[in-house]
Amino acid sequence: RADLTWHMLPGRLQWDLSHDRSEQLQDSRSPDIRNNKQLRDIISTGPTFRARMGPVDSLVLSGRFYDVSYDDSDRTTTGAGQSDNQRLQGGVGWQHMLSSTDTLSLNYEYMESEFDDSSEEFTFQRLFATYAVRLASGAYSISLGANESERDSLGSDSTGFLAQVAWNLATAGHRFSLTAINELTDSGIGLGGNSLVSGDFRPTDNNFDVIDMV
Repeated sequence: RADLTWHMLPGRLQWDLSHDRSEQLQDSRSPDIRNNKQLRDIISTGPTFRARMGPVDSLVLSGRFYDVSYDDSDRTTTGAGQSDNQRLQGGVGWQHMLSSTDTLSLNYEYMESEFDDSSEEFTFQRLFATYAVRLASGAYSISLGANESERDSLGSDSTGFLAQVAWNLATAGHRFSLTAINELTDSGIGLGGNSLVSGDFRPTDNNFDVIDMV
């Protein structure tokens, strides 16, 4: 994974660019062998603007464009090509500093996705609160809320409980981390678009040849 950040106005406006390449299983029912794997590339870019509303409060606005593509040369499953997709995401959040190390935030995110070789379109909405602590030797965060997804072709809605937990500790030359995520997404991107996903946490997003909510 590669990340690049341009601090256009330090502390207020920045532009992020990231590229994530991972190897995913095409079909979880088949053996974990080379012919059942495929490379997935996720490129995301967009701005984040932070407006200070006082000494401890901030309003955060963000926008992201995602391009998700699967390597054609690795495709062995019929229909796998239809999983290439693009998506737009917008978010707004309020952050309140409880102390020099503790932060509480309330966030809303809206995302739309379109697939290249399919008429499928998904819409996602998420509303959640996050409590985050950053210490000298590590950090942890807990997010709780709700998410809703809509599949346009079927006109169906799904709602679910959103929960995210992340913890990491660096001590005595060693690093320990724990990540757990429960949220609604679609098979085209899985958890690959989640901000907690990094080199330390690699989710297994499989069965992407069938477009569906997961």
